[in-house]
Amino acid sequence: MSLFELFSRQAPNKVFLSILLGIVSGIAYALLIPLVTSAIGGPPDMLEELHSSTRTLLGLEVRQFKFAQLFLFLCLFIMCTKGLSQVMLAHVSLDLTTSIRSSFYQRITDTSVDALEKVGMSRVNTAITTDIARIVDGVRVIPELLVASVTILGLLGFLAYLNASFLKFIIEAMVFGVVVYQSLMRISRRHFEHSRKKMDELQESIRGLIFGAKDLKLNARKSRVFHDDLLLVNEDAVRRSDKKAASVIRLATSFGDMISFLVIGSVTFVLANYVKATREQLVGTVMVLLYLAGPLGVVMNAISMITVSRVSLRKFNAVFDALPPEDINHAVTEPAPWNDISFNRVAYRHQAADASEGFQIGPVDFTIPKASITFIVGGNGSGKSTLAKLLTLHQLPDTGDIRFGGVRIDKSNIKSYRQAISAIYSDYFLFDRLLIEQHEERRQEIGRYLDELKLASKVSIMDGRFSTTKLSDGQKRRLALLVAFLDDKDIYLFDEWAADQDPAFKDVFYRSVLPDLKARGKTVIVISHDDRYFNVADQILVMESGTLTTCAVPAQRRA
Repeated sequence: MSLFELFSRQAPNKVFLSILLGIVSGIAYALLIPLVTSAIGGPPDMLEELHSSTRTLLGLEVRQFKFAQLFLFLCLFIMCTKGLSQVMLAHVSLDLTTSIRSSFYQRITDTSVDALEKVGMSRVNTAITTDIARIVDGVRVIPELLVASVTILGLLGFLAYLNASFLKFIIEAMVFGVVVYQSLMRISRRHFEHSRKKMDELQESIRGLIFGAKDLKLNARKSRVFHDDLLLVNEDAVRRSDKKAASVIRLATSFGDMISFLVIGSVTFVLANYVKATREQLVGTVMVLLYLAGPLGVVMNAISMITVSRVSLRKFNAVFDALPPEDINHAVTEPAPWNDISFNRVAYRHQAADASEGFQIGPVDFTIPKASITFIVGGNGSGKSTLAKLLTLHQLPDTGDIRFGGVRIDKSNIKSYRQAISAIYSDYFLFDRLLIEQHEERRQEIGRYLDELKLASKVSIMDGRFSTTKLSDGQKRRLALLVAFLDDKDIYLFDEWAADQDPAFKDVFYRSVLPDLKARGKTVIVISHDDRYFNVADQILVMESGTLTTCAVPAQRRA
């Protein structure tokens, strides 16, 4: 979709009306030239009566009063029509900005976790912070481009009235100027595209700088290599590409600014010797060319901004298309009652970026009874996290089936069954507020949980918002646990939740929190390496290299 299509689809009636007003203001703007030239050089017969009077206004003598009235009227008319046109188009462009962002937010919400992880945070972040801003910058100059273009057409029309030979030469010069300008713009566009590609890599480096800060602090050599050979290299690549593109654009803009004066010089000193023209025609042509400099400058500047905007639009569309909505039924209904979760020959393979075969888990078979505690254990890369995403229905299996009771989970019901699940992953995100309804009973419940989780002296909640999230890792996890409690779901998954807890609270989690959830009829799934607490589990699933090697009951339970 082009920038103009984006623009016109946002509010077609407003865009049509504003363009119409812009055209009218452009025509009126073009009429100022013949009006001024007629006043200076002597009127045509039909304007004779406009020259016949001189009047005093506010103590000032105004020659050719009716002529001056017409000139003032045109100026006011241009100011109103052009101003109204640009205000309307500016409002449309701002609405379009919000519309683009909102549609992208919704796209991220509707896409699958797999697609989002494949695209990566850096590309998504650059699309939001850089590409959308550049797209909007390009859209915002469209109103000025339209008005300037109409003005140029009107002035060229007056040139045709003055002298057709002059018009032909000027059009040829403009075509030559546009060809040269566009050639330079194509060169700059290639540099901007390279810069935009490097910007993704720079964003990833910045992400590493922030989230890897603790590691870099512990290794001066690694920090220096990262800073000099990665971060600054990407920064320098963006700078060099942007400088090249900016240099070409500035040269193109300077060329565009000077082309009008070069044409004026050519008409005055060269063409006038070969074309029969009166002094009035020559003066009128020069005035038109002087007036053309302004609208032409607007057009040249707009083209340069649109060039950058088009690059960002292509990149944005590429990211947008890489985040397709999940092909599922988005309607949420009450799931049927169930007594267990069963995995029957379930297998799932990750899609590698280079189209090669990615990591696979399965086929796996097991059953998790309702109101039970299940531990998932295994080494790094064993498939625990992928299995967890299948359990929380973030992914559907490639083969086999997942059943809640007798109901097979598929695209028609997966969203409904997701609503029964609460999960705290190892890479969880803690929102700064409770995204649930607030009432007095809920507030009392929150206060009780804050006390139980030893957070009452650290955090308070006002109007559903946490007073702070600047807490230790262990305290953040406890706050995330509070949010999970308030969700009151049927299934809870904890991915290494206790890893950042002190020994005392780790014991509380395993010996008190988990059994309490089970007693309340909740199904609890825990990814853990804490073997001293394995006896808390009703069963243990052992993963190794994507395969479920053991589905066992702890020895203490058997005893």
